[in-house]
Amino acid sequence: MPIHEIVLFWIVIFTIFLHVLIILIVFKKKKHNIYLKGSFFKLQGFKSIIELVMLLQFLFSMRLRKYGFLNFILIDRNWFWIHLPKITTIFHYYMKQEIYLCHIVLAANRFTAIQFPLRYDHFWSMKNLIISMILVILLPLPYVLYLSIDPNIHMNYMTSSTGTIRLSYNNETTTITALMDGISCIFSGILCIFIYIFIIIAAIKIWNEQKFFHTANYNNSQNNETTKIHVKLSFISGILFTTLLLNSICQSLTFYSQYEENDYLTMKLNDISYPIVDCLYCSGPYILLLTTKDLRTEILKSTRKEVKLVSVFKITKSSIL
Repeated sequence: MPIHEIVLFWIVIFTIFLHVLIILIVFKKKKHNIYLKGSFFKLQGFKSIIELVMLLQFLFSMRLRKYGFLNFILIDRNWFWIHLPKITTIFHYYMKQEIYLCHIVLAANRFTAIQFPLRYDHFWSMKNLIISMILVILLPLPYVLYLSIDPNIHMNYMTSSTGTIRLSYNNETTTITALMDGISCIFSGILCIFIYIFIIIAAIKIWNEQKFFHTANYNNSQNNETTKIHVKLSFISGILFTTLLLNSICQSLTFYSQYEENDYLTMKLNDISYPIVDCLYCSGPYILLLTTKDLRTEILKSTRKEVKLVSVFKITKSSIL
């Protein structure tokens, strides 16, 4: 495994730890910070679960397979050799569709928070949150079903001259997966761009209103404080969206290079596709931790609490002994 891949491997391992930590913090019942109980962080926790699953899948079926760590189970013509290519590849594209949908849902969450602050809690009640999460899970299933039952879809492993096990598609599979993934990514990116533009316009309007009503009572009011929180969360969501935007740009360039039959550009884009995918599901927890002081504080408080509990347990145990 090349040095840069070894570095990426350990970054992925650490990112798995961060994803798990964020998921536990977001979904635990008792939180020190009230804003972490809101719908935005519940949706972020749901997105972190999807990114974590995709991270593990990509690590297992792509990176470990590519560098020979799965050779002990991928024996020519055994069950794993025949069925694993299709299972892991279809699952990979299914998870990518879910991530695209999560970005749209998060953008919609921020739009309603800024545009309809008085009805925000009604829009994002627990019932509606669950419905949105179920829709994210169910909407890509027809695509998964099509890839599973179409007899013309072929995904196989093949051994290269260097002994590396590579994933191979036929032309129809390559065309369908590339078109579906590219169109979905670009459409999600464009839709989110328009939503965030509306959010920016609304935030500027709110800022101007705050300057107009610049009084002590207004500045200290609960509504004003809540608005500031929503604007801040929208800013965080916008930064998280840049990973999808980066992937959308890469997909657009790929379509352009294939249309122009520019093999050099296509190969270069293929070379950076793995890092782009890594960025898509690895950068989320780092962005959240860097931009969200409340989340960092909650993690530190929870960690200190666990340390204190362990210390008390040790003291109690030693006193009994």
